[in-house]
Amino acid sequence: MATLEEPPVREDPDPAPPFPWYAPFLTGIAIYLGLGILVAVVGVAAGWDTGDIPDRFVLFATLLQDLALIGGAYLIARATSKQPVWDLGLRRIRFGKPLLQAFAVFVAFFAFLLLWQAVLDVSQKDDLAQELGARDSALNLVLVAVLVGIVAPIAEELFFRGFLFGALRGAIGWVAGAVVTGLVFGLIHAGGTDAVFLVPLGVLGFLLCVLYRRTGSLLPGMGVHAFNNALALAATLHWAAWQGLIAVVAAPAIVVAIAAAAGVSRPSAPAPTVPAGWLPPRAP
Repeated sequence: MATLEEPPVREDPDPAPPFPWYAPFLTGIAIYLGLGILVAVVGVAAGWDTGDIPDRFVLFATLLQDLALIGGAYLIARATSKQPVWDLGLRRIRFGKPLLQAFAVFVAFFAFLLLWQAVLDVSQKDDLAQELGARDSALNLVLVAVLVGIVAPIAEELFFRGFLFGALRGAIGWVAGAVVTGLVFGLIHAGGTDAVFLVPLGVLGFLLCVLYRRTGSLLPGMGVHAFNNALALAATLHWAAWQGLIAVVAAPAIVVAIAAAAGVSRPSAPAPTVPAGWLPPRAP
């Protein structure tokens, strides 16, 4: 009696999330346009000039923006995916090799940054923290540290790597998707970052896409992002070495812990995909 042969199984080792390629762009435009209108309306009502907007309001608007990035990405994922958290990249993984890969990505980015500054003879530093009033009060400093070191890495990685890169790699391939994501990530910081730093930010955005692709999770990239932001904050505000050390250790740890708590482990494997037209052999 003949035995049935198992059909060949087609498996995609890195399936792209089912987000339409245009969804992140429409979502981002809606968020930034809506936020811009809100800031303008409040500013006119309060009689603020462009340079007189209170630091606390800027911090609030930035926090609102980051929360909107998270919410917008999740709502679209919820509408298009059967496992939105997984498809957005919030996947729990074992750290070992991914930790080494995250370290390699940061070293590559930092080396590029140093080379970029040397070639262009860049002497200024990003002063966003000071512009947000981090030196004005202890409360402002805490708010800036939480926003820059914890909230921003989670929101930006979820939206740009999990959502934007997730959508683009299914439409134009992962390499082109990483390039476009890096470009968008750099340009989106144009409003609050000196132009000379936009290219390094674009490179960081590209490298974080590569890290996500290699590890299958956003958690390592969120850790790198938080480490970089904490390091930049410490350098900008001229913190003592021990203060900077606490910041660069605590920020990635908190961010990864939050992301891991919100993430999921690998779901059960789906049923094998049987090629169209396949029929089991008949018994004699």
